[in-house]
Amino acid sequence: MDKNKKVLFGIVAAVALLCVVVALVVHRGGQTERDKDVIKIGVIFPLTGPAANAGESAQKGLLIQNEIINQNGGIHGKKVQLIIEDAAFDAKKARDAYRKLKDMDKVSYFITCLPIICSNVAEEVKEDDGSSLLVCTITAIKELPKMSKWIFRINDDVDFEIFYLSKLFFVDKKCTRPVFYVCNEDACLDSLRLYTDEMKKAGLSSLKTLYYDIGQSDHRNSIEQLKALNPDVCFFLGNEETGARALRQAKQSGLDCYYVARTALASSPVNIELAGEGAEDLYSVTIKSTFEEFDDEMRKEFRTSYVTKYNEQPNLYSFYAASALQMLTNGMINS
Repeated sequence: MDKNKKVLFGIVAAVALLCVVVALVVHRGGQTERDKDVIKIGVIFPLTGPAANAGESAQKGLLIQNEIINQNGGIHGKKVQLIIEDAAFDAKKARDAYRKLKDMDKVSYFITCLPIICSNVAEEVKEDDGSSLLVCTITAIKELPKMSKWIFRINDDVDFEIFYLSKLFFVDKKCTRPVFYVCNEDACLDSLRLYTDEMKKAGLSSLKTLYYDIGQSDHRNSIEQLKALNPDVCFFLGNEETGARALRQAKQSGLDCYYVARTALASSPVNIELAGEGAEDLYSVTIKSTFEEFDDEMRKEFRTSYVTKYNEQPNLYSFYAASALQMLTNGMINS
C-alpha cells in the first residue's frame, strides 16, 4: 500500500470513528442494557447463498477482532457478545434478521456487509429512528449515511480502485477499446458508473457492456460477443463465484486482452482458485490487509491471531469487518 493510500485510509478511519463516538454519546442515553455483563452487537452477514465466501471471511475477521477486544477488557469491563444472523444475500432475510435481533434479542448496535444487506437493514434502522445504530461495511453505496444519523459506512476504497485502474489502462497503457462484463448487482453497477465517468474524461466509451446475474453458470455466449469486438481490455465487474467462473470461461474462450477485476473478486483466494487460468496476469487493486502494513500493535495482533487460527492471511472482507467492529467498540469506549 503506497503512502498516499495509507494517509487516505487513515483520514477515512479517523472521520468515521469520530462520527461514531459523537453518535454514541447521544445514542447511549436511550439504550436499556438488559444484560449487565455483556454488550450485544447484532451481525447480519451472507453466510449461505452466492456471497457466502465473502460472508464467511467477514465473519472470521469479526470473530478474531472480538476475541482481541474481550481479551483486552471489553468495553468498560463488559464483554462484547456477537449475535450473528445469516441473511443469505436476500433482502427479506436481511430485514427479518434485523427485526429478530432488535425485537427478540434486544440488540441496539448492528454491523452489516455487502450492498443488498446494508441497504435493507438501513431502511429498518431509518424507520426505528434513533433506537438502533448501524455500521455498514464492504458496500459501495455512499448514500447510506444520508438515510439517518445513526448509520455509518466504512469506506471500501472503490473510488481509489477505479481511479488507479482507469489511469493505468486509459492513460498509461493507452487502451481505446474497452469492454465491460458486469454483474447485475448494486456494487458492480456503481463501479460501472464510476468507470464510465473516467472514460468520459479520457474521451472514450465502452465498445460494449454486457450484464449477468448472480449465480449464472454459463457465460460463453456473452464472452463470444465481447471477443468478436477485439477489445484491448475487459473489465470484469463481478463478485464471488459467478465472477470467478466468468474469468475462467473468458480465458478458455481465447479472449485475448488485458483482464481487470474488482478488488472484491481478486482479493479472495477461493475466487482466484475458481478462476483458474483466468486469474493469470489479472489486474486489480488487491488491498493487502492494512493490519499487516501498519505498525500499531492492534493490527499486528489481529493479523497474528488470524493466521494462527485460520492458517491463512486475512483478506479484504476479513479486514473491513474487523475494522467495523473496532470502530464501533472504540466509539463505545470513548463515548
